[in-house]
Amino acid sequence: MEKPVVLFVAGSGQFGSGEALLLDYLNQKKDLPFHPVLIFPSTGRLQEKASLNGLEYAVIKSRDYLTDFRNLFHQPFSWVFNFFSFIKVSSLIRRRRVCLVVSLSFLNWTGALAARQEGIRHIWMIREILTTGTARPRFFWGKWLASRLANDLSTTVILESKTASLLFQRKRTREKARVILPGIDIRAFKSGQAEAKDEKNEAKNLTVFWGNWSLKRFRKLVSFLEQVQNQWMKEKYPQSRIEFIFPGLPVATVSRLKKVLSTASLEFEVKDSSLSLEPGLWKSLAVAMIFPGFDPLSRLVLEAGLARVPVLVDRGSLEELVINFQTGFIYDEEKPAEMSTLLQNLLEDKELKEKVGQAAEARVINQFPLERWVSEFEKIIGDNLV
Repeated sequence: MEKPVVLFVAGSGQFGSGEALLLDYLNQKKDLPFHPVLIFPSTGRLQEKASLNGLEYAVIKSRDYLTDFRNLFHQPFSWVFNFFSFIKVSSLIRRRRVCLVVSLSFLNWTGALAARQEGIRHIWMIREILTTGTARPRFFWGKWLASRLANDLSTTVILESKTASLLFQRKRTREKARVILPGIDIRAFKSGQAEAKDEKNEAKNLTVFWGNWSLKRFRKLVSFLEQVQNQWMKEKYPQSRIEFIFPGLPVATVSRLKKVLSTASLEFEVKDSSLSLEPGLWKSLAVAMIFPGFDPLSRLVLEAGLARVPVLVDRGSLEELVINFQTGFIYDEEKPAEMSTLLQNLLEDKELKEKVGQAAEARVINQFPLERWVSEFEKIIGDNLV
């Protein structure tokens, strides 16, 4: 008897916490209860990893249905462009006799619309935080209308945090909403670290993962880092670098962020956003500062924990992944002096760094193993394949 075909529609071919988690799952589970087919809206590292893992996939180009306010005028053009993507996905559903569609991002509605058109079930895995003041749905749909759209086009909505679930508290929507904390393939990550070239790197690099669209907040962070570098970092750690990584952000947004950096009195380096797929790269990090935007960047917090890299995370959903002052720290932009002292202590005090890193690793292993996520996810898939 042939296995039912499940279509997974990614929000990006480059980067995504949900997409990375799904690839972990599909790579680890060799005896799946269904046959997976993946759709990527573009080529990129996620698509390349799917290919290396021998997964069936197709690249059907599409654009984000929602944008930030600056690019609001792009939305109508994107929807016209995506109409042709919708036709292709609908055709694939019929050709492969797909039984269920799972969308991995709220930025991509093509899978949801195609499933409705073809009369099959649809699950929406919404990793994004739709309730914040700068959330993109507000610029066109409004937050509550966005939750209604997700509800109407889905049989089940999977969320990864209590913060993400705040939008689904009304009776109509909460009946379909399920919260499943993220997971990670611990063995695969540790194996990737062990296989990476072990270079002696004594530099104490401070790496900033910035996934936020707010230029105002970015300028404030850059100003803080200027003070850190000028007050003590240059003198005490001349070999150290401040690195910036912009996971998941569009090229145009990254260009604007780089312009902000170019006008600052800051010695920095902009690196490629591939850390979520290359465990060995964490070896050069001393401290990671993680600021999510639409994507919660939960994947990076879990990877940092397994790599024993202390993290400073922004307020919001990432607070649910760390215990403040035990397995990580909550960044408070209103207290720059305290944050500067904290960073200095982490770079100077090896015992503190190791203590926090070990506690973070233990928490990820105990609380966020992939196996726990798989058991909850497969139950939902099974319920929707009945």
